[in-house]
Amino acid sequence: MRNLRLAAFGAVCRSACCLRRLEGPAEGVYVRVGSTNRRADRDLVEELRRFAQSEAFDEQPMPGVDPEALDFRAASESFAPVRRLTRRDLGTLRLVTDHPGGPSC
Repeated sequence: MRNLRLAAFGAVCRSACCLRRLEGPAEGVYVRVGSTNRRADRDLVEELRRFAQSEAFDEQPMPGVDPEALDFRAASESFAPVRRLTRRDLGTLRLVTDHPGGPSC
């Protein structure tokens, strides 16, 4: 029997990207593309963060736009064959959200 030593380590990566701490969060985020690791740009890092939180870009609040900017009549007409749409349903559909400056779209 040989005198061998075995060292094993693992890295846990909970999302689709990994952070190299020595390089910091701005430069140390890499994504797997095929058989290579590539540095992720800021937009991709934000997209991966939203994906991990089950959000989409078009679900982000727009603080400068209030709920009155939505054409509620047009939305109601679109839903008419399915159900009656109420203003409360706009929150359920994630068209309106509470924001520190008040409700926004």
